[in-house]
Amino acid sequence: IAGCASNRLHTEGKQLLAEGKRDAAIAKLREASQLEPANSEYRMEFLKEAQTYSRDLVERGDEARRAGSASDAASLYAKALKVDPSNDRARRGLTGLELDARGVKLLTESERLLQEGNLPAAQERAEAALADNPANANAQRQLAGVREQMEKARLARAAKAAAQSIMNKPVTLQFRDANLR
Repeated sequence: IAGCASNRLHTEGKQLLAEGKRDAAIAKLREASQLEPANSEYRMEFLKEAQTYSRDLVERGDEARRAGSASDAASLYAKALKVDPSNDRARRGLTGLELDARGVKLLTESERLLQEGNLPAAQERAEAALADNPANANAQRQLAGVREQMEKARLARAAKAAAQSIMNKPVTLQFRDANLR
C-alpha cells in the first residue's frame, strides 16, 4: 500500500512540476521519498528538485537585496531555507540582510551625530558600519565626510591657536652694554 501511495505521490509531484507549481511538487516528492526511503530514484529526484528550487529562490533573493527590497529578499531566503535547510547561501543572505539593516542604523546615527557636531562618535559609528560591510559605499562616503569635517575642525583650531599666539604682542628689544655694531 505504501508503495502505491508513494508512486502516486511521486507521479503527482512530477505533474505539479510540469505545471510550474514547485512548492506543491516538492512537498509531494518529499512525502513520496519519506514513504519509501529505500527508493533511491524518489530520493534523488526530490533532492535535485529541492536544491534547484532553493538555488532559484536564493538568486531571486539576491536580486531583491540588490534592488533594495529587504523584506522580499528575507522572505525568499527564508523560503529557500524551508525548501532546503542545508542551503548555506540562503543563511548568508539572511545574515547579510541583518548586517545591512545594522549598517543603515549606524549610518543614520553617524549622520545625526555629525549634525550635532560630535565628530568622534560620528566617526566611530561610520567605522563600525564599515567594519560590518567593507564594501558599503554609503559607509565609505560617510566616513570620508566625517574625516573631512574633523580635518576642517583641526585646521580651524590650529588657525585660532596661531591667531592667539604671543607673537601678536609688540616685541621690545633692549640691548645693554652692547656696541653699535
